[in-house]
Amino acid sequence: MPAAVRVDSDLETVRAMQPNHGEWMDKMRYVLGRIGKVVRQFDTGDVKVLVDGEEWTLNPVVLDSMMPTTTTSRQGARAEASSGGGIKSGDSVRVIGDVSKLKELQKGHGGFNDSVSGREVGCTVVCR
Repeated sequence: MPAAVRVDSDLETVRAMQPNHGEWMDKMRYVLGRIGKVVRQFDTGDVKVLVDGEEWTLNPVVLDSMMPTTTTSRQGARAEASSGGGIKSGDSVRVIGDVSKLKELQKGHGGFNDSVSGREVGCTVVCR
């Protein structure tokens, strides 16, 4: 995990990704889009980040590295950070509930499959 990370700036994405990862608090709005320093990475993959003197436990999926990475994509870097080497078959993942954001994030990563929309969006699913 890099020493410096930027917290995702999208409120709905961060709020959706926080359950079981330090949870969401309204005062977390302050850290959206800000750069912080990683102070600890837990065995669970969660990351404690120091932003302007206050520590936050965050889901690594909402963090972007501020250092070069060998992973070529943002999503790949997030997966690598959250699971210590990538998402594997049998892993549980949460699919964000914002379909337009999901479609945007899927560009360059296989695209968005419309058959997924009704079943898995906003849910936790097991990877095949």
